[in-house]
Amino acid sequence: MKVRLRKIYYGDVEMLFNWRNHPAIRQNSFDTSKLSMAGHKEWFVNVLNNDDIITYILEIGEIPVGVIRFDVEGQILAKINYFIDPSQQGKGYGSKILALGVKRVFKENSALKKVYGLVLKDNLASIKIFKKLSFDKVWENTSELKFEKSIE
Repeated sequence: MKVRLRKIYYGDVEMLFNWRNHPAIRQNSFDTSKLSMAGHKEWFVNVLNNDDIITYILEIGEIPVGVIRFDVEGQILAKINYFIDPSQQGKGYGSKILALGVKRVFKENSALKKVYGLVLKDNLASIKIFKKLSFDKVWENTSELKFEKSIE
C-alpha cells in the first residue's frame, strides 16, 4: 500500500477539526478545550497562509491517517506537533508520520538544523515514538518532556 506525505489544503479543514476535537486527541494535547468550527477555520487559514508553518497529512493508500505540523522558530529550529486519526491509532502510524515528516522538512528547508517536540508525561505512546526515532530527551519538568533531533 502506498504511503505518502502531502501538504494540507483547505479541503482538510473539517477532517482535522473532527480529529482535533476527539477526546483521544484532546487528552494528549496541551490545550484540551473543544474547538469551535469558526475558530478552527480561522486558525486553519492562518496555517495555510503562513510560510513558517509546514503541515503534512500522512496517507496510507488514499486514506488520510494523521497530520504533522512544523512551526518554524527563527530559521533553524522547528517545533513538531502531530496526531493520528483516533480510528487509526495503534497501527504504527505515529512513528511513520514523525520519521517521514522530519526527513521531508529537513530536505525541503535547508536552513533548518533542529526540530523538537514537547510531550505530556502521560502520553506514553508519543514518548515511545520519540525515543524509538532516536530523539534526544533534553528537558523535563513535572508534566512534560522535550525531545529534539538535529539534522543528520
